[in-house]
Amino acid sequence: MTFSKKTTRRQFLYNTLIAGTGLLTLPNFVYASQDKHKTSDVDTFNAIWDKAQPLVVKNKKLAFSNLNTNEELELVYWSNGSYVKSALDRINQLFRDHRTDEVHVIDPNLLDLFYDLQQVLSTPEPLQLISGFRSPDTNAMLRGKRKNSGVAKNSLHMIGKAADIRLPDKSIDQIYQTAVLMQRGGVGYYSGSNFVHVDVGNVRSWGKKE
Repeated sequence: MTFSKKTTRRQFLYNTLIAGTGLLTLPNFVYASQDKHKTSDVDTFNAIWDKAQPLVVKNKKLAFSNLNTNEELELVYWSNGSYVKSALDRINQLFRDHRTDEVHVIDPNLLDLFYDLQQVLSTPEPLQLISGFRSPDTNAMLRGKRKNSGVAKNSLHMIGKAADIRLPDKSIDQIYQTAVLMQRGGVGYYSGSNFVHVDVGNVRSWGKKE
């Protein structure tokens, strides 16, 4: 597979997904709170994604903007086949519970999900972080704040496996549908708060009515 200077692998993949699966037309491959997806859409995504991958990736870079603390971070977190410990430490700090200042290890699989998501969406923009790690106390407080808060009792935020995010140049519909197709964990759609929840737990999706 060859690409012109004007067409990157990411752009090709994203354009093909739009044409092939109707990504921006809200297809019915999403079923809230169920592990059901259109097999054809997922298979198409996986086939295109595999073909679009470069043979060798030397470095993986991520950029973040923490909307609660106004901190920004851009760094290579993976290099020459392994994670960069100093980079992971800085990411852990950025993802801390901003209410209690507690820091927790963020699962590197979540970082890989962020990286691949941005590759598919072909965006250089920093990932905007609304919620990363949550201490048990913070999680309990958010659960009790209002009825039907949507905060899970055993939230994966508490073990560094989840984040609530958005991207400045992409709609939450685009982020949600792409993450659902990737099938790397849970994906939640929160239109009222304008963010998408992603995690590296069981594959499931919720919040989006088709």
